[in-house]
Amino acid sequence: MSGALGWVMIIGMVGTSTAYWFARGRYESFVVGRFKTGLAFCFWYLFIPYWIIRRSYSASTDRTTEDAKKRILG
Repeated sequence: MSGALGWVMIIGMVGTSTAYWFARGRYESFVVGRFKTGLAFCFWYLFIPYWIIRRSYSASTDRTTEDAKKRILG
């Protein structure tokens, strides 16, 4: 069982940090991008909820998103 947990941890670390790097890490400043990617690698189980909350918050505060919802939904 501990072998399976190890694989889950490894896949989670690599997958989360890679996804973050390609989504946002490359476009931030050098130090901030590397730091957040390192946090995503080490604390991926906490970083995933942070990333989801951050994304939903930024979408809710985006004015163009609200305008598009009104236009589409009527």
